[in-house]
Amino acid sequence: MSLEIVSNLGGGEFFKPAEFEDAKALLLEPKSFDRQVPTPNYGPKDQVTTDITVFNTDLALDTGVPDDVIYGAKIQQVALVRSTKDIIGKGAVVTVGKGAAKPGQNAPWVFTPVDKDTQAKVVEYVKGREADLEDAPI
Repeated sequence: MSLEIVSNLGGGEFFKPAEFEDAKALLLEPKSFDRQVPTPNYGPKDQVTTDITVFNTDLALDTGVPDDVIYGAKIQQVALVRSTKDIIGKGAVVTVGKGAAKPGQNAPWVFTPVDKDTQAKVVEYVKGREADLEDAPI
């Protein structure tokens, strides 16, 4: 079994889409949905808490070694929450980018499904991760 090194413990950081705009794939594994969470600057917002596995490069995809794993990331952007709140306990392989702007507004961040080849590589990563967990001594 290989040891997965993570960049943060406990999670809880807020998802900042611009930081992942160039990623080849994001594996989203939403854990919970909370309505109207108080925020200090923007009033109450719906929030999805998710684990995010980041594949920034083709090498990461091809080797099945992610560039980062973020546990407990908090998503509060409206369009991103809407697209993930109904898949709690499941997974999605996506990229993040800008959607179409309404007149007078900024374009929202949106998740977009990846192509079948990219999805297959991430699914292989998940299968390997699950196999490692099954083989782990308890």
